[in-house]
Amino acid sequence: MSQGKSPISESFNEKRKRFWTVLKHLSKKKLDFIKHTDRYERLTLSIESLATSYRESWLKFQTSVGRLTMQDLETLSAEILRRNPEVGVEFSEAWDFWMVDEYQDTSPRQDFLLTHLRGAKSEFVVVDPQQSIYLFRGSRSEVFENKQISMKGLVTNQLVNYRSRKRSS
Repeated sequence: MSQGKSPISESFNEKRKRFWTVLKHLSKKKLDFIKHTDRYERLTLSIESLATSYRESWLKFQTSVGRLTMQDLETLSAEILRRNPEVGVEFSEAWDFWMVDEYQDTSPRQDFLLTHLRGAKSEFVVVDPQQSIYLFRGSRSEVFENKQISMKGLVTNQLVNYRSRKRSS
């Protein structure tokens, strides 16, 4: 780690320790899930809180050392739009129309960002599902499929290949 700093805050470590203590206690008791649903529900909420705390600690650390990744920037941008939807509305007012190419490589987070930054503005989306290459980065075919359904727009298929020519014999 850069500069000897730990990316994990003390508050996260405390939450982590409490979580493991509770988990060990519950696993030793082998409680009946149905009878003790409330305990397991609290454990689930504890896991969610732990994950949120970790994410916040990690982003704070990444920001402090100037090592934000594209995924970090997407996460921070999505958080801003969730907390302050008016930011997206204000941003969308600067544009008349949106055109997104290579939509097949859009991740759910990117789709969220595009939707909230576009607002009510018109959009044109270009997609070739057979050319999706960013599954490792989170792109999902269902993002395009959901977009196609939600847009209720014109879908045309390009059947002519303009990128290459047939080989001459």
